[in-house]
Parts: sequence; structure tokens; C-alpha cells
Amino acid sequence: SISDSLGTLLYPRLRIGVGDRKHGDLASYVLGNFNETERDKLPEIINKALEIIHLWLVQGLEIAMNQANIRNKENQK
Repeated sequence: SISDSLGTLLYPRLRIGVGDRKHGDLASYVLGNFNETERDKLPEIINKALEIIHLWLVQGLEIAMNQANIRNKENQK
């Protein structure tokens, strides 16, 4: 893994959340196949991730993280 290669967990990274723990074992949930609803949402999720990556590269990590977290909170309402 990247963390093993770097020897630390202290590096900037962007992650896409997988939801809450209502699915029980997250490992099998994360490694499983997408259902139809999840597949339908993939283009939107990928586009948002690309926007945040672009923001990170152009304006920096802190601004990208703030924007990603704002969007995250708005989506949870």
C-alpha cells in the first residue's frame, strides 16, 4: 500500500466515502459489486471527485478539502 511504502499515514489524500456502517462488514461492502442505484450515481460521483482533484491542483489542498466537505454536508441534508 501507499502507506507502507511511505512508512507513514501522514500524507494528503482524497477519499470517496462509502456511506455509513449500516451495511455491517464494510470490507465486503466496499469490495462488492455496485447495485443499480449506485451504478446510476457513479458518473456524478466521479465528476465531483474530478472537480475536487482539479481544485486541489490549482488552488491547493486546504481549499479542495473545504469545498469537498461543504458538498458532503449539503448532500447529507
